[in-house]
Amino acid sequence: VAESGRVVAAIAPHLKDKRRVEVIPEQRRRRRPEAKVAETRYEVLQRYGAFTLLRVRASPALRHQVRVHLASAGHPIAGDALYGGPALPGLDRQFLHAEVLALMQPRTNKPLRFVSHLPPDLDRALAQGAEADLINGTVLRADGQVRQVEIATTALPDHGRTVMQASRPTMTPST
Repeated sequence: VAESGRVVAAIAPHLKDKRRVEVIPEQRRRRRPEAKVAETRYEVLQRYGAFTLLRVRASPALRHQVRVHLASAGHPIAGDALYGGPALPGLDRQFLHAEVLALMQPRTNKPLRFVSHLPPDLDRALAQGAEADLINGTVLRADGQVRQVEIATTALPDHGRTVMQASRPTMTPST
């Protein structure tokens, strides 16, 4: 995973699996008018051996946007079986957490901001990753761009390609 990057791609409901969404290539956009273009930005916070912790920002924050954008870039979120993410030892769910959510209150049109700290299971997974990282000692940092909707933490596999995520820490496998 590059230190920072972005994925800009149209997404739409998957035609065969209603649980999923899919990236719609430009050449197929006319046949899929329901597809919406979305942008996912990411920055590497730290590498943990086979995984990389990312902060991700999604715009406009569509259903499964971060998950499908990262998977389409070859870096599915750790534990995300629906989009091909590898298992993360000691974790029985995807490593994805909405750390900050910002939106406009529909009736008053006032901004709302919600913050949620990393849950204990993800915190433990990070601690285990940090212990493993003491062996290989690789740490990367990158600047991110502020977005209205920030999504929190997620772990992704790193296959040497540029990936992008929304304002959310996330774990992904590294190579």
